[in-house]
This record gives sequence, structure tokens and C-alpha cells, in this order.
Amino acid sequence: MITVVSPIYNSSKIIEKFVKSIVINLQKINRTFEIILIDDSSTDDSWKQLLKIKLINKNIKIFKNKKNLGQHPTIKKALKKSKGDLIFILDCDFQDNPKYFKDFINLKTDQKTAIFGKIDKKTTASKGFLSIMYWCIFSMVTRINYSPSITTFALIDKFHIKHALNMSDNGFLFAELKKKSFPIKFIYYDKRKRLLGESSYTYLKLISTGLKWIKNYI
Repeated sequence: MITVVSPIYNSSKIIEKFVKSIVINLQKINRTFEIILIDDSSTDDSWKQLLKIKLINKNIKIFKNKKNLGQHPTIKKALKKSKGDLIFILDCDFQDNPKYFKDFINLKTDQKTAIFGKIDKKTTASKGFLSIMYWCIFSMVTRINYSPSITTFALIDKFHIKHALNMSDNGFLFAELKKKSFPIKFIYYDKRKRLLGESSYTYLKLISTGLKWIKNYI
């Protein structure tokens, strides 16, 4: 069984298209599946759209945070509810294309190995100097080697879940698995432009989150 988890935030205009793309690509893999979507206290009509989508497909499970928790704590919450043997994690903004599901699965040859997406150098460079510098400092201080080309688009096994659920709310999955010395493989993919709006992360929020990550993994 495959589980797909995604945090949802202010994405009412694209949720239906996003879910359709997930379902189409899961059906190509020809396995039973569930889709877990958690609305991270959106300020638009995302929850209303999720309610409509749930009525159409029995494989979709929806939840709503009472307050905004942020991307990674919401992912952790979704993983806690997952029942799949294999679990995909991806953002809902269409930068992570579900068409790569099959490629991720083909690369996963054993239970302990996690698969993470990577983007090309040109896209990485567009993140900006400060972002690249932060991850260099993070890697040096925490001794968890993290490249700015690594994304949150990932495929993990149910074997990883208990370790993921033990992570702090100030943590993130890649660092947690790396800290536990799990083998990780990477797959390069074309990360598309955000289909709707801008990132919800302000510079202040990015700085605050970044400092918490460093403190958490020192």
C-alpha cells in the first residue's frame, strides 16, 4: 500500500488539480493507496475544497490543524496517520510533480533506504546566496551534510515512521534520518515553478526556523 501525504496551505484554487494528478500517477503504479491531506489552518477556502474532494474519492483522508503549525510539524502529523508500506511526501504547490512517483519507487531497493529529490544546479542557484550560505553553515555546525539542492519531495518506508515521529517540532525529516545514519539515495527531477502564489515563508520566519534547526541538531 502507498500513502501520499501533503500539508495544505492556502491552495484552494489548485487542490483539485493537485489531487487528480496524484491519483492518476498512483493508478499507473497499480497499487492500493491512501492520500492524507492536512490543512495547516489556511486563511482561504482550502478546507471547503478538501471537503468536496473527499466526497469524490474514498481513498482521501483530510484533517485540519486548529492553528498554523508549519510545514514540517504538519508532515509529522500526517505521517502519524499513515498506514502505507511506502510513503510519499510532497508539497501541494505543484513544484513536486507526481509523475516522478514511479522513478522514486524504482530507485528504492530496500526497506532502510529513503529516497529524496534533488534539483539541478541552475534551480539551486536561484534560491539565493543567503540560502546557500545557511545550508553550508548548517552542514558544518551540525555535521549533517545537507545540500540546498535537496527538496522535501521524498519516499520513505514504514520502517522510518517511528523515527520520524520521534523528531522534535523543530526538526525536519532529512536531518532526522541522516542523524540516525539511514542510507539515503537521491533522484534528480525537474522542480517546476510554483503554480499558485508565493512561499508562505517570510525572511523572519526563515531565519527563526533556520536557527531552531541548527540548535536542534547541534
